[in-house]
Amino acid sequence: MRSTRELFLACAAAAGLALGGCGEAADDHDHGGAGESHEHGPDGTEGEAHEEAGGDHAHEHDAAGKRDLGSATVGAYTVRAAHYGAITPGEESDVDISVAGGEGAPAAVRAWIGLEDGSGSMKAKAEPEGANFHAHVEAPDPLPQDARLWVEIETAGGETLAGSFGLGG
Repeated sequence: MRSTRELFLACAAAAGLALGGCGEAADDHDHGGAGESHEHGPDGTEGEAHEEAGGDHAHEHDAAGKRDLGSATVGAYTVRAAHYGAITPGEESDVDISVAGGEGAPAAVRAWIGLEDGSGSMKAKAEPEGANFHAHVEAPDPLPQDARLWVEIETAGGETLAGSFGLGG
């Protein structure tokens, strides 16, 4: 017969496995491996599917919550950006970025929400999704009144170029 302590430890371990995840609140994630899928939107609903992290797993968003932020010229590139749901201070936003033109594919694409100098913000590396990019970008808390979505392109030659987008109210 098991002691109460052993039973408690077994229950605690099982609860930890059941409640553990990849650290992203409000997401149903199963990061079991390549080809595994999960879905989420900013409010936990199903929506538009796209590949994340180089095709490691599918990601779904609420297409109704998608906000197109328009396009910007960044060096020789034309960049389009969109985000899903509301930008909330201290929370992560899903951002889709398309990059066209320029002299070859970018070596890296990064994004942040906040001020141009990035103070108080955390840059997120955008992962390729087919011909586009996707990033999980955390909004700073407090969110500066004139915050924007900034996209930085690192060229194959190592040059960094940045452009910004209004957050769409």
